[in-house]
Amino acid sequence: MLALSIISGIVCCAGGLFFGIIPLRENEQTSRQKTMSRTASIVVFGFVIILILLGENLGSWISIALALVGFGIGRIPPLRRFFSSHWKIFRAKNAKTMSPRKLKKKRQQQKQTQKQPQKR
Repeated sequence: MLALSIISGIVCCAGGLFFGIIPLRENEQTSRQKTMSRTASIVVFGFVIILILLGENLGSWISIALALVGFGIGRIPPLRRFFSSHWKIFRAKNAKTMSPRKLKKKRQQQKQTQKQPQKR
């Protein structure tokens, strides 16, 4: 039972982190984010309910607390920016952020156009 409590805590923390990183408003979420959010909520609450039914009250409370901690960590703005700039799944529907590779490529193109001599 201890192993189930530990696994449940890790999964709940990861689920809370996911919920914290994706946009909270439903109109800002993509359809993929909505689907993954529903799936993650079923998994997180499923683990908690299984622990409650097995009589692991301490494990269920720890899982709930870890889900809240994960959510709190996911709401940290620099962490959200990092995830949204590196992985498309975490970007809002109308986000204008670009991946680091695309930003680097765009800067290189701008430098090349500035270096080219102007024709008169």
